[in-house]
Amino acid sequence: MQYSYFWLNGVFRSSLKRNSSYKTKVYSLETVNFKQLKLVIEMSKNRNNNHFANELITVSLHKTKYMKSPEFINPELQNQYEENGYVVISNLLNAQEVEQLKNLFEMNYGNVAQPGVLWNSLCDLPKDRSLTLSDRILAVIKPNLDKHMKNYMCPAATFLVKNPTPESVVHIHRDFSVQDEPNFSYQNVWLPLVDTSAQYGRLYVLKKSHKFFSYPLPHFTPWPYKEHEKLLSEYSEAIDAKAGDLIIYGDKTLHGSTDNLTANPRPVVHFGLLHPESKFLYHYHNPETNEVTVYEVPYPFFFESAWGNQDHRFPIFRKFQFDPPVITKEEIIEWLNTNVVETLATA
Repeated sequence: MQYSYFWLNGVFRSSLKRNSSYKTKVYSLETVNFKQLKLVIEMSKNRNNNHFANELITVSLHKTKYMKSPEFINPELQNQYEENGYVVISNLLNAQEVEQLKNLFEMNYGNVAQPGVLWNSLCDLPKDRSLTLSDRILAVIKPNLDKHMKNYMCPAATFLVKNPTPESVVHIHRDFSVQDEPNFSYQNVWLPLVDTSAQYGRLYVLKKSHKFFSYPLPHFTPWPYKEHEKLLSEYSEAIDAKAGDLIIYGDKTLHGSTDNLTANPRPVVHFGLLHPESKFLYHYHNPETNEVTVYEVPYPFFFESAWGNQDHRFPIFRKFQFDPPVITKEEIIEWLNTNVVETLATA
């Protein structure tokens, strides 16, 4: 069972900021549970700060909200995913299935020009052709995925290719928000068709980051914590996935990939897993007003490149001010030491 930490992060941190006598080093946001929360409340009462205590009690009620997302059939994998924000399943596909997908990839990739760093079959092929290709990809992968996942849908799949170009690194980031956060969460499938390595565009992830950096990120809005990229990357875990291995990571899990320093493209199959009850939402951030308008859109909208205000096209789901919490380098270091360094040391 997963719980929503969005309001916990926002309100809890804002409370700490207003309480100058309380230090954030006592608890990391993502590790706060009911027992710890009661202890924080008692500490606050001891400091004669009843306003702070009452606000935290309100926050604890928000934390009980169940967040819907696709689920792993294996409880151990589900717990691992909820704890770390990602799961690796080795050999999801056999050699014959990998070869089938590689042939499919080469048939489509080799017939078009390859400018730039990334090539995406859903975006860089004609619509009808890309959707037909998506169906063929899913026909190979979905029967194997069904052995591990339940309560999910996958609207479309793509070949996501990192071309052999210099400076092709993808810096650490979280994905744009396309769900009703914090009520729904989606997962990403990342399945390489080649053996990845440090020189061949391997994926890296930051454990537990989905609980700490959980504030929504509208489309094309710069990630608010880019200044900490180097620090966060240093504590990320590199995954040398082999062809046919499956990596599933959450929409809020920080991740990136290394350069492709080889002479060959690095193809992976990539697509999202969504809860069947979820809606597709486009988060539009107006930089002038700092307001985010969330629109309910059909899935193909994300491949039209018709971004911007959609007031006259789609219904408005909600609005909010874009106000991500300020997180200092010192807070990040403390969170890393408490939640990531100890985990790495015992791994």
